[in-house]
Amino acid sequence: MKLQQPVENMRISALIPAIFTLVLLLLAILLIPAAFGHVPVIPKGNEALSKATIISDPAKSWAFYGHLKEAGEVQYYRFDVSEVERILVSLYASADPEEQDFLPQLALMGPGIESLGSVAVPIEVPEGAGVMVLEGRQPEKITYEPFGPSSFRSLGAIDLEAPATGTYHVAVYDPGEGGHYGVTLGYVETFSVQERITTPIRLISVYRWSGESLALIFAPVAAVLLMGIFLIRKKVRNLDASGRLGALAGLLFFAAGGSILFQMALSLARAPEFSEAPITVALASVPIFLGSVSLALSLKGELKAKSRIGLLFVGMIGIFVGTGFLAGPLMAIAAGLIPPERSAL
Repeated sequence: MKLQQPVENMRISALIPAIFTLVLLLLAILLIPAAFGHVPVIPKGNEALSKATIISDPAKSWAFYGHLKEAGEVQYYRFDVSEVERILVSLYASADPEEQDFLPQLALMGPGIESLGSVAVPIEVPEGAGVMVLEGRQPEKITYEPFGPSSFRSLGAIDLEAPATGTYHVAVYDPGEGGHYGVTLGYVETFSVQERITTPIRLISVYRWSGESLALIFAPVAAVLLMGIFLIRKKVRNLDASGRLGALAGLLFFAAGGSILFQMALSLARAPEFSEAPITVALASVPIFLGSVSLALSLKGELKAKSRIGLLFVGMIGIFVGTGFLAGPLMAIAAGLIPPERSAL
């Protein structure tokens, strides 16, 4: 009878890593669908119809963050659709206060398009194509995007069934001044594995598009890393290579979560849509949770087999959900894979 309680405690302790991993997986699976959205793309060199940015899958949700450098400049996009397929294209602009008067226009061109509106600047129109013009209109309020997070001015949209099978073009221009605009195309929200991994890196360009400096973008990341290193510096001295890699991975996950919360605060200052803030907080909790698990497993001292397996899971989940700046998940995986004898060296 006296031995039964210690045995039961040992069994419960042995189950803790498995429970941690299960909770981690469930949390990631529940939040991943909520994180789906437009795939961010920074177009380049598309100032001519012949050099239009090609959109391979117009049904997939894409977000193009462009920059008209001067008045009268035109940038082009191209995609192919079949008759009666849905075409959904929207126009938006940066919420940067310095560009609050910037109102670009958009022209949808293609076979069977009923011409509507007049183009304010000379644009290249494909032979036989109709031209539907969308004039950007100043919105009543700035839109908060909880998944980036970011903010922007929504200027209008075109939603119709393709009147004919063929190649369609979108032209974006502004007759008055240059500025940062955005075009979204598509309605099916899905990310490939590669896009999951690269989207957090692409978001740096999106924040630059919205008017932020690199110093401002990386300030919260640097602050979290420096503070974390200061707090765990004594424990890290006694760790082997695996433990140090795992601890650093944990700090990178924390930094990713801190960056999301920082961008949320900046965006909400421009677009106070606090009802959607919990979505961003939930997304930020994923890297923070991964960071907590990484540190808990790594700071114990010599990593046992269960701790190494746990770090492998953390790293794989980090890559799958696209968080930790890629370096964090890779370090967690490396910490789990380094043989104990090499780790000690």
